[in-house]
Order: sequence, then structure tokens, then C-alpha cells
Amino acid sequence: MKRSSSTISIYLSIPGFYRVVRKVNVIIFKCEKKIGIIFTGFMLSIILFCCAGLYVKPNFSLFQFGKYYAKIAADPFHFDGDIRQFRILTPLIGYVLNLHGKAFIFVPLFISLLFLATLYIYFRRTKMQPISSLGITTMMAFSCPLLLIFYFQGYPDITSNLLILLSFIFIKKPYWILFYGLSFFNHESNFFIAPALLLLSIDKKNIRKDIWRGILLLIIAILPVLCFRYYVSHLNTASHFTNAYFGWDNIIYCIRNNLDTIHIGVFHSYKLFWILPLYCSIMLVSQKRFWECACIILFIIGPLTQTIAAVDINRLMEPAFPAFLLSMQYFYRHCFKPDFKVILWLLIIINIFVPEIIVISPFVIPRLILPIYVIQHFFYTHLLVH
Repeated sequence: MKRSSSTISIYLSIPGFYRVVRKVNVIIFKCEKKIGIIFTGFMLSIILFCCAGLYVKPNFSLFQFGKYYAKIAADPFHFDGDIRQFRILTPLIGYVLNLHGKAFIFVPLFISLLFLATLYIYFRRTKMQPISSLGITTMMAFSCPLLLIFYFQGYPDITSNLLILLSFIFIKKPYWILFYGLSFFNHESNFFIAPALLLLSIDKKNIRKDIWRGILLLIIAILPVLCFRYYVSHLNTASHFTNAYFGWDNIIYCIRNNLDTIHIGVFHSYKLFWILPLYCSIMLVSQKRFWECACIILFIIGPLTQTIAAVDINRLMEPAFPAFLLSMQYFYRHCFKPDFKVILWLLIIINIFVPEIIVISPFVIPRLILPIYVIQHFFYTHLLVH
């Protein structure tokens, strides 16, 4: 296939970049031949996980609510009236693995490796090249779905991300609802992506039948967690979720504080990677493929809706990551497939140098990242000395 002039100019402007990408692709492929895709996926996940940790200079102690989740992990069935005990899944994993107290910090870290490995293995199973699958996994490793665990140590978000990913992977199978239903035991905010998952699960040839089936499956998925919450709330005086988050006082507070900072938090959740779903949506609309476009948009709008009830904007945008996976699949299959891996890795490299900012409205918190630290260190130790 003839390469576009724009891609050729990319090759000329970065000598040897295409050869490096192609060589790494061959190395990974040979590794898969020796130890298999699964073991290769875990090996690459460990490497990416370590690189992401170095990139953001992680906290090494449980952070705020993480301390409470660690406490729950010691005795998850002792309900003391705090609504966070409704989010029992990750602490329960810690309880089963005997990782509670300070050791609870390892539970989200271990689940992070599963998340990255699952991503890589899934895209390899779709016949995507090793270097492209690694690129998509790297994109998630250096975005909010993974990076935030290094800031908010002990938080259960990564478990939700893994269950959402499994729902996404098995979306055309009826049992996707098992993973999604389980995610409600981890965090109630996962409900906001229900419309996107429901739309994605529908076969356009059987729209009416699949809509009713999807709604029925969602009701079945919600019933267990509703029963659990009803049981827990009647054991003690736990604050109800609706009162805690959707009371008018909280909504007014969140809207007022988010107005000036929401754009910063949303952008820095994925930074330059936002180009992908934006460009993909434009392409889909131009091709009158409104169904696929709606799936991508709903995965973004759902998490964005949460900003009326919470202020930690980067964390709220974590469940939007399937929009980026859908965009990657579209580009790989329908657009610049021969040059997909090169363009993806160029975007990843550029994006790494974009500053990292955490938004917990009204506070905007810059975080020092490794590339900026290296540049600053070079500037102060070499340029200023001379």
C-alpha cells in the first residue's frame, strides 16, 4: 500500500524511527514465540508499570480514603456506618489475600498489572501487531486509568477499570454483565457508563431485541448491589449514597468549584490522547456511522456527568478509557493501518512531555514528572553554571 505524503514526511523528519519501531515489533514477536502471548503480556506490563511509577514519582503510603479501605480490608463485614463500606470489592480482595493495613497498598498495584496485561493480550488476540498492542497499553499506562494509583494509593479505582475493561472485551457475550455487575460492588460511579456499554452491546441487526435484553441484564446486574446496600444500611445508621452525593448542598458546591477547573482536569486526564476520540468522532460522523460515534461520545459524557456530584475530576474521567480503545480499533481497521504503529508511538512520546496536573476542585495541583525533572536538572546544573 502506498504511504501518504504526510507519513513519509514524518519518517524523513525522524530518521530511523520507523526502523526502531519495526525492530521492536520483531523482538516482541520473537518473545511471544518463546514464552507465549500471556507471559509476554505480563512481562511487558511489569516493565510499563515500573516506567509509569518512575514517570510520576509515586507516593509510598496510603492516601486519605486509602487508609480507610485498608482498614475495611482487615474486617470487611464489620459495618460501621460509612458509605465507603458499600464499596466492598477491593477491600474484600485484600481480606482474602491477607493484605490489609499498610500491606493493602499492594492490592491496587497487583490489579494494575492485571489491567495492563489484559489490555495487551486482548489486542493481540484481535490480530493487532505486538508493537501496536504495546502502544495502546502504554497509552493507558501513562494516562489516568493507571497513573492515578500512584497518587491516590489504596483507592479502589483500578479494580473498577479492570472490570470495565472485561465488560468491554466480552461485550458481545451475555456474561459481560457479570463483570459490570461486580463493578457496582467496587464503586457506584460505574453506573454512569451503563448507557455506553448498553449501546455497545447491541447488534444493529436486532436492535429492538437487544435493547430489551440489555435493559433486563442491567436490572439483573443492579439487583444484587441494591440488596447488599439495603442490608448494610439497615444494620447501622450509614449515610445513604443519594444523601451524600446528590444532596443539593453537595451538587451546588461541586458545580461552583468545578466551573473554573473542569477543563484542566478533563484535559490532563488523557492529555494529547484526546485527539484520538475527537478525530475519530469527526471521521465517523462524516461517514454517517452515527452508532459507533455515539458509543465513543457516551463513554466520555457518562464520566463527565459525575462532575455535578464530585470534585476530583481526573479520577472521575477514568471510566472514559473505552472511548480511546474504540478509537484505536477504528483507526487500525479503517484508516492508516500500515502506519498506525508509527503514528501511535509518536503521539505517546510527545504526550509524555506534557505536564501532569491533578485537579481536586478548586485546587489545581501540578505534579513533577521525570522528563521535566531531567530537563530542569540539566538546565540548572549545566546552563546556569556556565
